[in-house]
Amino acid sequence: MNLEQTVEFWRWFAANSDRLARHLESKGDFTELDQRISALFDGSLSWEVGPGQRKPYALAISPSGRRTALEATRQIVSAAPTLEQWEFHAAKPPKAWSPHFVFEGAEGQERSVDATNWEYVLSQLPKGGFDITVRAPGLDNWSEQDKLWAAEIALDGMLGELTRLECIHGIEVVRNLDEGLQQKATPIGFIREHLRSLLE
Repeated sequence: MNLEQTVEFWRWFAANSDRLARHLESKGDFTELDQRISALFDGSLSWEVGPGQRKPYALAISPSGRRTALEATRQIVSAAPTLEQWEFHAAKPPKAWSPHFVFEGAEGQERSVDATNWEYVLSQLPKGGFDITVRAPGLDNWSEQDKLWAAEIALDGMLGELTRLECIHGIEVVRNLDEGLQQKATPIGFIREHLRSLLE
C-alpha cells in the first residue's frame, strides 16, 4: 500500500465530500471515486456508499471478501479524516434490509436472490471460528461459484463483511440438509444474534 496515494486520496475525498454526498442523494456518478480507490492497493478493492450508522453518509472500502486484504483496508481507513457528514469502514457493514439482491454471476449474467427462506447450520471449529452450511433453495442450476457469491453477499449483509471474514471460515451451499443437520437448522434471519451469542 502506498502511503502517499492514501494521503492524497483522503485529501481529495475531504475536498469533494459534499459533492459526493449530493451524488449519493441523486444517484450520481462515482466513476472518479472508483478509480481512486482502485489505485490505492492492487486494483482489487471494492467499495460502497450509503447511509451511515452514526452519521448521514458512509463509505466502506472493502477487501472484496479477502482476508489477506483486510489489513490494507484497515490501514487506509485509519488514515481517514474526521468529517461531520461521513463515517468510514474497512469492510462492508451489516445492512438493515430484507435479503433480496441482484449481482453479476461468473458468466456475466444477472443473478437475482431472495434469501428470506434460507436456513443455516454453524459448525464450531477447534481453533475458533465456524463453518456454515446454508440451505439455499432455488439455486439448483447455478454454478458453485455463483452459489458461493450469493451466500457471501447475504452473510455480509446480515453480519457485516468484517464479522463474516473473521468468524466464518468455510461456506457450503446446499439444496437440502441431511436429516441430522436439518434438526439443527435455523432461519437465516437469526444468524447475527445467534453468532453474537456464541461469541459471547
